[in-house]
Amino acid sequence: MVLTDEILAQVIDFSEAERSGYLLAFAKFRIKHGDSRTQDQLLTDGAKLLKGCEQHFRNAVTCIKHISSIIPVEDEKKFKKLVMKLCSVPNQEEFEAIAHCIVKKWLHTSTWLAWWTRESHASMIFKLQQIMDVEVWDSIPGSMNAEETMHWKLYSGAGCDHDVIKGFEGLLSIANYYERLNEAALESIEEATCLGGSIETWFQELMQANQAGHLMDACWHNAEGVSPCCGKPQLLEFYVSLPIILTISVDDWDPKHWDFPASFTPTSLKDDHNYGLVYDIMACIFLIDGNHFQTCYRTPTPDNKGCTIYIYNGMRSKGYATHKQKATLVMHMTGEEVIDRPDKSYHTQMVIYQLHGGRTAQKAFLQAQLGIAERVHGLSFDSHDVSIVPDVAFTR
Repeated sequence: MVLTDEILAQVIDFSEAERSGYLLAFAKFRIKHGDSRTQDQLLTDGAKLLKGCEQHFRNAVTCIKHISSIIPVEDEKKFKKLVMKLCSVPNQEEFEAIAHCIVKKWLHTSTWLAWWTRESHASMIFKLQQIMDVEVWDSIPGSMNAEETMHWKLYSGAGCDHDVIKGFEGLLSIANYYERLNEAALESIEEATCLGGSIETWFQELMQANQAGHLMDACWHNAEGVSPCCGKPQLLEFYVSLPIILTISVDDWDPKHWDFPASFTPTSLKDDHNYGLVYDIMACIFLIDGNHFQTCYRTPTPDNKGCTIYIYNGMRSKGYATHKQKATLVMHMTGEEVIDRPDKSYHTQMVIYQLHGGRTAQKAFLQAQLGIAERVHGLSFDSHDVSIVPDVAFTR
């Protein structure tokens, strides 16, 4: 495969540091691989590969329009409409006329607008100033939403504010984690196929405390590598706590293999409903066209006998959630395939459930799991308090 410049095109925010870093890295990479262009030519060509994030621009507009000392409250809508029009005007004369109108009406926006109309910024967001090839522009996303989500996952997994070496170690651990996930996926069959696509069956199997343990090759050892015995132990793992908010992330690219019910019981205990041991669906997050997210969520009606469904799409309805009239859980949030899709090309990215019984359900689950462990595995716990980590003894 020929590595063309277009393959290296990027969507970035409008940070000068990020832009300069990309251009220098692009030039260095090309020179290292024998490119005949000069450094200046490469910097110029690299600038043609940068597209600005539309969402960052909209956020900047929203930020300044909410400063009442610059934009009066009654002018907010008009200001935003004029600024956003700059993104699509067809000729330079109209572009300059709109820019002049904005500065004339709202004097304190002159510095702000001058920054955005600077060549290095304008070429990444305003169609008239665009220097990127049209086909390349249309082939890459308009925002960094998906990328920002991945950044959040990196910070959550590796932490932040590290020293350089610690930071690299954190990134390496994240890379190793995803490498292991990929290797496991290549060596396995889809879990949904084994369980008939049932989320309830999958979760109940995961929560079982009466399963046999896994035979290990050697007993545990301390940091010095000293093992207390030479036997082969059995590793037993089971859950004793349920999250009140359960987030299920869908890694399979074809999520239609999974059936997401309106509610399900996390265990097969007879008294599940009496203790509120039921998970109710609260929200679905969809990835649309591989580059944008949309959320569908429910809120209870005043009488708590039904629910109202809202749709949130940051690129529509001025970034506000909207009430979906006549929407139902069956049509919009549940099942193997959501019937009323947010878009033709969508992927269920995440589903969020809430434990109906809250703390009461958590306590009931703990009591049930510890009871099973005592009967089946001969384990004894000195405390059944959900807030205390108990001492465990083997009684057989």
